[in-house]
Amino acid sequence: MTAVTPSSAVNSASVSADQPDPDLSNNTATQTTLITAPTRVKLQTFTAAASSNQVLLSWKTGGELRNLGFNVYRENNGERVRLNPSLIAGSALLMRAALPQHAAKSYGWIDRSPSAGTALYWLEDVDLDGSRTLHGPVFPHSDL
Repeated sequence: MTAVTPSSAVNSASVSADQPDPDLSNNTATQTTLITAPTRVKLQTFTAAASSNQVLLSWKTGGELRNLGFNVYRENNGERVRLNPSLIAGSALLMRAALPQHAAKSYGWIDRSPSAGTALYWLEDVDLDGSRTLHGPVFPHSDL
C-alpha cells in the first residue's frame, strides 16, 4: 500500500460593487480543505451483455470516494477506443443537500457499433486529481 501525503485545496472568493459598501470586512472568504485520501471506487460488477446489434455495459460500485467519473473503452485487435464523448459523471459530481454522495451507484452504456459483439471492454475511473484506474477487460455474453 502506498502512503498518501495529505495536501490542501484552497478556495477563495471576493465581491465588489459599484455602490459604496458600509462593511468591507465581509467581502472576501476563504475555505481550506485538507485532502487526505485518493479515490476509492469499489467496483462490485462490470458486465457486457450482447444482443442482436448492441452491447449493454453495466457496472455497479459498492462505494465511491473522490470519483469524478468513468470512461468506457472498446478493444479490437489490441486497439482501445474510448466510447463516451465526455466523462460519465461519478459520485463526486452528484450533490444532494450540499453533501457529496459516496454510496453505491449503478451505471450503464450501450455500444451500437458493428463490431460490438466481438470486442473486449474496459472501464476507467477518474479521480478528482486526474489519476485513473483501469478495470477489465470483460467480454460480451449473449442474453439469449
